[in-house]
Amino acid sequence: MKPRRVITLVFAVAALTALAAGTRKMIPENALVQSTVSAAGTNMAPIAAGLVLTPQGNLEYDTNRPGADYRNFEIAQADPAICRNECASDSTCKAFTYVKPGVQGARAHCWLKSDVTTASANTCCVSGIKSGGNSSSGLEVNVNRLGGDYRDYELADNNPNHCRDDCMADSRCQSFTFLRPSYRGPNAHCFLKNSVPAATQETCCISGVKAGGGGGCRSEYTMNAPSLVGVYQKVNITFTAPADHNPKGWMGIYAAGATPGKDGYNTWEYVGAEHQCSGAVTVNGVPAGQYVVYYFLDGGYEKIAARSNLTVR
Repeated sequence: MKPRRVITLVFAVAALTALAAGTRKMIPENALVQSTVSAAGTNMAPIAAGLVLTPQGNLEYDTNRPGADYRNFEIAQADPAICRNECASDSTCKAFTYVKPGVQGARAHCWLKSDVTTASANTCCVSGIKSGGNSSSGLEVNVNRLGGDYRDYELADNNPNHCRDDCMADSRCQSFTFLRPSYRGPNAHCFLKNSVPAATQETCCISGVKAGGGGGCRSEYTMNAPSLVGVYQKVNITFTAPADHNPKGWMGIYAAGATPGKDGYNTWEYVGAEHQCSGAVTVNGVPAGQYVVYYFLDGGYEKIAARSNLTVR
């Protein structure tokens, strides 16, 4: 009887093993890479075994946002989420564009932007807008401030925030200019200044004025506005002013032939009390056409410090 019980037990174990094996075979071998269905019945993307998917978040596929670039770098891994995350961690960044590998070189490229520029359909890129990205960065994009240099050095990481931070940490520094790579060697360059030189609009550079810096004031008002911009592209205007200037000064864009005070403006922006001697003002874009950019004083229309023509197309 004892041998018979052992045989019966062996058969029982074998049966349970076969049943378990049969149950496993009911699951397709590629089940982990099949499309799944959400509770609402929507087909979701395939999920490969062991693959961690990055949420799309605010990624805009097949979209480019040209302009307002202040920092760019290569990405070894072809993943637009890396560019998005870099923007999220940078206080200056308001939007970004990820350029796919093979477009600007063998590797992917990330462009961080100080403003939310107009989106355009383009398979080259993936873009996005930073959620709540409206903090003040202290950076004047595409602005150069010539003169007053007491220290300059290379920045291998191509990050203008480091130049700004160095100025903030140096009691002697009143303003700074970050020179983009390739203008003075392969690396970016930082110039720390013991005054606040006049601002000029140049794509080579990113500048900034230290809060409370009062040097470099000029006796006259000047304005430097672009002569040509794209349709609805924001207009960056730099200026200088005497130390005692009225903070109610403002920049206005009028259609060519319009009379300020009689005819309406297209768009405008205050210079503001925080700009003591010089600075930059960004004015909203306008439709295609011919315009005049005015620098008005004292919150009115009669006192005009400077003006320049603008073509939008």
